[in-house]
Amino acid sequence: MFAIVPILLEVIFVLLKPQELYEVLTTVQPLYTLPGLIVVGFVFDAGRFGLGATRMMPAPYLRYAVFFFAWCLLTVMLRAPSRLTAEAILFGTSVLMSLSIAHGMQTWKLYQIAAGTILALTLLLSFVGTHQANAPFRCHWIDPVDRTVQHYDGHVCSGPEAEAECITDEQDYEKTWVCEHAGLMGTASVGGRIRFRGNLEDPNELSLTVAIGLPFAFAFFQRKKSALRLLLAGGSLALVGSCVFFSQSRGGQLVLMVVLGTYFVRQFGWKVGAVAGGVAAVPLLILASMTGRSASEAEGSSAERIECLQIGLDLVRHSPLFGVGKGQFGEYHFLTAHNSFVLAAAETGLIGFAAWSFVVYLAVKIPLSALRALAKVEGDEGAQARAWATALLASMLGAVVGSFFLSFSFHAILWIYIGFAGAFAGVLRKQLPGWRVRLSPKEMGAIVSADVALLTVIFVYTKLRPGG
Repeated sequence: MFAIVPILLEVIFVLLKPQELYEVLTTVQPLYTLPGLIVVGFVFDAGRFGLGATRMMPAPYLRYAVFFFAWCLLTVMLRAPSRLTAEAILFGTSVLMSLSIAHGMQTWKLYQIAAGTILALTLLLSFVGTHQANAPFRCHWIDPVDRTVQHYDGHVCSGPEAEAECITDEQDYEKTWVCEHAGLMGTASVGGRIRFRGNLEDPNELSLTVAIGLPFAFAFFQRKKSALRLLLAGGSLALVGSCVFFSQSRGGQLVLMVVLGTYFVRQFGWKVGAVAGGVAAVPLLILASMTGRSASEAEGSSAERIECLQIGLDLVRHSPLFGVGKGQFGEYHFLTAHNSFVLAAAETGLIGFAAWSFVVYLAVKIPLSALRALAKVEGDEGAQARAWATALLASMLGAVVGSFFLSFSFHAILWIYIGFAGAFAGVLRKQLPGWRVRLSPKEMGAIVSADVALLTVIFVYTKLRPGG
């Protein structure tokens, strides 16, 4: 109860980065002070001072998540010791949020408050993205130190190919200019594609984030069907769909189809759901073809991804045990892996890859196992749990599919949803005391085998593909 406020504030500060817009927030260093407040909140919630809080249930993946974090730090110590503190803070923030959500939201009331916060952030990000897509083009100059930062100039320009229009005097020749949509909250497009800032400055990452947040809107409607909640669900679908469309992200479009497909399958079963989902996908595919990305641009993007995969697999072959160190892929290539599975293997080795896979597998298994256990549970509690389990399953499946095309292994978004899986498990264990989610030795062996098989398939694909 006491930990929820700093936990949600941490999520907001990590995703929205308001401290970059309002300098006064940097004086309190929220990303350093909030973790301390979270710890204090947990002390109170645990009943240390007789507050009588309900006992927290350990998340099914807790031991594997802790091991993975420790293993990541070990790889950095071995490969790039000077980066140990920085990497510990970067990834530690994601793990802290994940485990805090998993163990601090273990009542339906707290879980729904957290879910409502994520949904609100999803809609805000979708609105900012959609507004940005329709905002006028303006001149921006690129920061010479951090080239990911664009400084808004205000002069009018006509489009991404009109950088020359931004040069109005001799001093302007000393800067690198771009002509992009000028959006809200200090955001700007990149190559005409919408995006946010900070952890979501990539259009693909923004697209994935809003797509996997959409199921919470559906869950609120399923939880209590009313005209207002139906409007919320429909409006959320329209706004998120608009943001995904304007992001021009093929991966984001696929994730959105996975999310919606999960609901079709849950509603109609595999056979009918597959047909219904296929029919519903047609308009999405038509819209995808209208995103404005040329065939040559898309092909160039694919070629870059193939090269990144090849570099990543080479790193795995040369450092199969410890990898090249968490956060060190960029030392070997100017782009990241664009595949979470390859990135985890390249940076943390096969042992780290297996531990990461255990965590992700359990985060997906939790809602699947819950839906089976809840199949015959009647009443309001059963309906509530099924609604949230379906939403969590849709989000996690979307996140896993999206992670195949993005470097999301250590990303805060993925770990936030892993946290929601742990929180859901804690809530449901109190509702169904005999329900458990475990990872058997047989499952562990199957996961490791699947990891090796996946890397092998990707290797063969990169070799056989033209230009590979």
